[in-house]
Amino acid sequence: MVSLEVTCGNRSITLRTKNSSKAKDWVAAINDAGLRPPEGWCYPHRFSSFAPPRGLTDDGSKAQWFIDGHAAFEAIAFAIENAKSEIFICGWWVCPELFLRRPFKDHTSSRLDALLEAKAKQGVQVSGIRCELHFFPLFLPVNMRRFVCLFISKSVSY
Repeated sequence: MVSLEVTCGNRSITLRTKNSSKAKDWVAAINDAGLRPPEGWCYPHRFSSFAPPRGLTDDGSKAQWFIDGHAAFEAIAFAIENAKSEIFICGWWVCPELFLRRPFKDHTSSRLDALLEAKAKQGVQVSGIRCELHFFPLFLPVNMRRFVCLFISKSVSY
């Protein structure tokens, strides 16, 4: 383990890396940032943020914005189909019969339970977290119990 201390004014932070080449990468990146012009970082930004807005192409972020269910469900189906080792699901209302692609009759294999079962059979670990929301007592427990029972019956870990 290699550590590196960065100090600016009266503040300092210790960064730890696995090897010296990573530490050298950090030093180079910090020095490079110090040599660049301050534009973009020294002005107020939307929502009073200190940092300029960044997108998928600028910083390599994997976060995406969706404005409708069609694009979001398509991205979810794509992510499940391309999962190699694990799938995590977290939600307060997860319906196993949900079709992620439309029209339904053209995409019968795009049901959430079918996609997850297929990935589990390929050896991908499927896990989920059920969020407890007590202000939906009539709907949530029934649906989530059904979801859990469906996965347990198909030998998918939940």
